[in-house]
Amino acid sequence: MQRWKEEYAELMFFNVTEDYCEIKKRIEQAKKMKYDKMQQSLYKYCKIDEYTEWNLKNNAVWLTRADKFNDPYDSAYTIETFNVENLFKNSLLENIKKRLREEGKNIDFITMEISKLCDRSTKSIIEYSIDKYPESMLLHENIDKINEVLINQIYKEKNYRWKELNKSLQQNTFISCFSEKNNDIIMWSHYANYNKGLCIEYDFKQLGLDNYLNSLIQPVLYTDRKFDLVKSKQIKSLVNKYLAMTKFMGWAYEAEWRLIEQCPDKSILPSHTDEGISYCVPKPKAIYFGSRCSKKDQKRIMDIVDKKEILLYRMELQSNRFELKPILLE
Repeated sequence: MQRWKEEYAELMFFNVTEDYCEIKKRIEQAKKMKYDKMQQSLYKYCKIDEYTEWNLKNNAVWLTRADKFNDPYDSAYTIETFNVENLFKNSLLENIKKRLREEGKNIDFITMEISKLCDRSTKSIIEYSIDKYPESMLLHENIDKINEVLINQIYKEKNYRWKELNKSLQQNTFISCFSEKNNDIIMWSHYANYNKGLCIEYDFKQLGLDNYLNSLIQPVLYTDRKFDLVKSKQIKSLVNKYLAMTKFMGWAYEAEWRLIEQCPDKSILPSHTDEGISYCVPKPKAIYFGSRCSKKDQKRIMDIVDKKEILLYRMELQSNRFELKPILLE
């Protein structure tokens, strides 16, 4: 199941060509792959409160700001230490290349010289620079200190930028979560108020391949590695959406799909706050009440959807196995 998601992400988000027609072809191929793999039904677990009631009345879902999720790594990236050092090393090599050009060295000499330096450590390249250009007035015996100070400064800058960019990214990313399953015991406990809430079934596939809402819905790709920002040079401008659909492998049991919106125009939305936005969606296909949902809450929801022709179920515990089974309500 995971394999097709990796193929989809590769087609949709990663550049392998600069040819516009080829890129468009890859995106269309990715869209069809996602639509074909999308289940007919996706499920949203909710507690019963004024927000859920409002959403059911208005055929809407709530998208939460990414920095408000219980997973602090949600929609975030990293910058690997190895790549930070490489960036610094490449910067030194570019400076040496510039100096060699200023000295009038030909391209073959410069290429050979840089090639020999590429396999050296950062410290060794600093040492080369000082030997070659003593006018820099850096003392040879201080090379260890110079290397340490420069690398530490880069790490410090990296950590600051990592925090600030992640903060900005998360605060401008809004997500509504769905699952391929409506009978997961853990999710009923975590997201539906300990089985006192409900689970709403939606059919987004009925909207068709080219519907705008379906362009916002993404399968979650589970991984044990965070996305490295340095690699973003190989990714399209949709990098932020790719980050929002990538989660730690430990969450894989949720079999999640996400409706992802970034930097939305809140003026055209039915409702919004600083912490989230609402989005219009198709009428629910069915509603499943939790096994511990009170009769009072159940009736309140039934009254709200009374005229909407929505199937209503109640989850029941099975006596001989760990399983929740939906029972249709008359």
